[in-house]
Amino acid sequence: MEYWVDGYNLILRKHWNAKATLQQARDRLLSAVTALGVPVRVFFDASKPGAGGRQSGTPSTRVAATFVRDKSADDAIADALRSTPKGTVTVVTDDRELRGRARQLGANTCGVDRFLEKLEKAYAPQSKPTQRGGDAAPSEKPGHISKRQVDDWMKYFGFDEDEDPLP
Repeated sequence: MEYWVDGYNLILRKHWNAKATLQQARDRLLSAVTALGVPVRVFFDASKPGAGGRQSGTPSTRVAATFVRDKSADDAIADALRSTPKGTVTVVTDDRELRGRARQLGANTCGVDRFLEKLEKAYAPQSKPTQRGGDAAPSEKPGHISKRQVDDWMKYFGFDEDEDPLP
């Protein structure tokens, strides 16, 4: 399974650009998706000449940033889906029109919030088995996480202190 992310839709929807430059928000997104351990292609609309094509220097060989100059990122995603086997790609966006087009072209779709939940799980520490009478059993409670760690993660994923992260 591969994820194709509507990059600016996620960045702007989650206000990742509010306290950072757009470049910093792009870098944050590209770094965050490496935790999934699967191929991720992030599409960005590019308005500057020479910005089209794939960006080199992404944080992982599994992560590709594509800057689309001659059309919209949405159109580029739809065009690329036409030559991709059905069911092998999940398009991440909250754009209803793009989600509909992606489904018609045989892709799975995922909203931004759901995708960020997957990222949180990918970053969450794995619980380790505990020894009880010689038997290894999975721990039912996660290890201790400090308030600072929680605050850092909440800030990282774009939640304000006043915003309720749960639907």
